[in-house]
Amino acid sequence: MDTKVKAFLQQKQDEKDAALLKDKQRLLKCLNLFDKVEVEKDDGYDTSVYNHETGKYIFYKYVFPEITDEEYKKLLNHDPNREVEPESNGEEGLFIIASIELGLCVLAGVICLMEAAADYGGGMIAMSGAIAILVGLVQFWTVKVFTNISRKATAIYKSLQKREE
Repeated sequence: MDTKVKAFLQQKQDEKDAALLKDKQRLLKCLNLFDKVEVEKDDGYDTSVYNHETGKYIFYKYVFPEITDEEYKKLLNHDPNREVEPESNGEEGLFIIASIELGLCVLAGVICLMEAAADYGGGMIAMSGAIAILVGLVQFWTVKVFTNISRKATAIYKSLQKREE
């Protein structure tokens, strides 16, 4: 294998490994599965706390446990930032209704645009068709945004419930 190709592939693998390690550490930090070790400021630190008794800052570095890929996959189920499937709170039904309304608005818009093209002067009809399509898209994306907010709120709520137990 060519040395340039080998070096490129090794660099990409190293980048992939570094990204996975960063994701693992983010998850362990989210789940509070790490230790803080006191270090000197010059040694590099992740966080600091002001000690009112001594009037000095105490510097800490995070120490994460080594986890396998299998353990990481299991821990991902408890990630508070993961997407949560819609439950019985109406998210799925609302999304279906928004999809149907979008389809009807696009259909009405296309019909209006075709009628305007056949009429050779139906500027108002064409504008109505464009507005119908625009309203459908705005309504669909608004529902999608609120559905995503609801899913995140549900994930946060479940995470807080587990911490209280």
